[in-house]
This record gives sequence, structure tokens and C-alpha cells, in this order.
Amino acid sequence: MKSYYIDVFVDEENNKNGGNPCLVYTGAECLDKTQMQSLAQEAQKQYGGIETAFILPPQKSNNDYMFMYFAPLKEMEMCVHASIAALSVLEIESGNFHDSTLMKTYKIETKLGIFEMGYNSSTNQGYVLQNSPQILNCISSSAEVADALNITNSTINQELPIQNISTSRPKLIVPIQNVEFLDNLQPNFNQLWKLCDTYHTSGLYPFAFSDDFAHSKTLFARQFPNNSGYNEDSATGVAASALACYIASHCHILRKGWQSFIIKQGIAMGKPSKIIASVNFADEKIIKTKISGKVAIRD
Repeated sequence: MKSYYIDVFVDEENNKNGGNPCLVYTGAECLDKTQMQSLAQEAQKQYGGIETAFILPPQKSNNDYMFMYFAPLKEMEMCVHASIAALSVLEIESGNFHDSTLMKTYKIETKLGIFEMGYNSSTNQGYVLQNSPQILNCISSSAEVADALNITNSTINQELPIQNISTSRPKLIVPIQNVEFLDNLQPNFNQLWKLCDTYHTSGLYPFAFSDDFAHSKTLFARQFPNNSGYNEDSATGVAASALACYIASHCHILRKGWQSFIIKQGIAMGKPSKIIASVNFADEKIIKTKISGKVAIRD
């Protein structure tokens, strides 16, 4: 059994510190879920807020691999950044890392189903294709969300809804008035986790528009997961995907073909990260989503 420490969604301008870390294990076929969870808890003790992924043989021969994902306190059905980290490890162990100019595609089994994923070793960039979104419930009152985030109600952008959206796991999207307010958030986490349970969401994803959003399509966001063993994520693929669908649903953008957004996350943590979140339109409806980003091999 071997492990690799990988950062995913690194920002090219801040490669030394950014990205979301993941510990990836290969050769772990002999482990059961209890042992995998124990390794995830050990990773938390050693590295801090981190997810752990395991690359396993597929259950069906027409798929390439099965990925399993663990936060320190629980198993996760799907984790995009851990998936991309695992793809980079597959390329390392195949001996193709940095050698191929082609995007290699995989069919990966997860607890949520089978996903198409890809990795380009020459650019250290991976992607995960996800489902069309489930546009779930809106929160009619922003006051309880403001209380959980420990802010005044006016800090929330009242021109847009607070809404649960899922492309694999639900995230509660919360519009914030500006980037300064976003960076200064200091949530009441016990209250935030209760809110997540109430609205059946896996985390809150407050965001703010960049000043030049109309030109750059750049957004800033933070992710506060629901009681996973750490309080904040530096880069969250499933949340960024939900945010892209939210923006596509509520803002004026071209509803044709692939449309992409840049999500900047982790800045308040000192781990600046960059996620490319894309939505694919057909007949003005979102039929597919894609998350992509760069990888840095740390160990």
C-alpha cells in the first residue's frame, strides 16, 4: 500500500500554498471501510483538514476503477478534488506523468454512480463530468442563514435567492454583498451544522461576484461543510459546480453550449485556489456540468 499527498485546484499564480489537499492510497484492496476511516482520521491528525481517497478495482469490468472517499468523520459519496487527485496518482503509477499531451479519460465507479473523468499529464490538469443539476429548495428567510454565518441580514445579497443545488451532493448557495464581507465571515459552526441538517445540505457555499464579473466570469467563494471534521474547505468541486448552475439559472449569460466560470476559493485560509466550473446548455437547459483544475504533487 502506498500513499501520495496531492493538492488540487492550485492557482498558477500561487502554486506554493494553494489548492485543496488530498491523501490518495493505492494497493488498499485488503482494507475494509473501518480501516479506511481510521486512515482518514490519521491523515487529519498529520496534515489538518484533508480528505482521503482510495483507488480500488472496479466492481464491473467495463469500468476502469472504483474511488472511495473519506473525510475525517465520515465516508463521502463523491468528492471532486479527491477524484482529480486520484487521477493524477494513476498517471504517476502508470509512468506517463508529464509524458502525454493527450487527455486520458476514465470511467470511475463511486457510491453515487459512474462518472467520466479525465487527466492530462502534460498540463497537470484533470476534470470530472457531473450530472445535470437538481435545483432544490430556496430558503425564504435569510435571517437564520445570517445567524449561522454570524453576520447581519444586510450582508446577504437580497437580490438573489439562497438556494440548495446539487450536481452530486447538495450545497446551500448564499449570495454575499461583496468580497470583503465574504473574506471576513466567521460562522457559528454549531448553528451552521444544524442549519445544514435542517435543509438536508452537505455545506454552505457563500459567494460574491468579482468587480469585473461581466468580463472575467470570476466569482469568490468559501465552503463550510456540514460537520466533517474541519470547518472550511480551500477548494470544493461539488460546491463550485452547484454555484455555476446557480449563476447560470439566475444571471444573464449565454444559454448555449459550454459556459465556464472561474471560482476563487481558499483565500481567507491562506490557500488560494482556482476552480474552472462549466455548464453545458442544450435547448437553454443545463444538461451536463464539468469541474476542472490543476494539480500539484507534494509528496
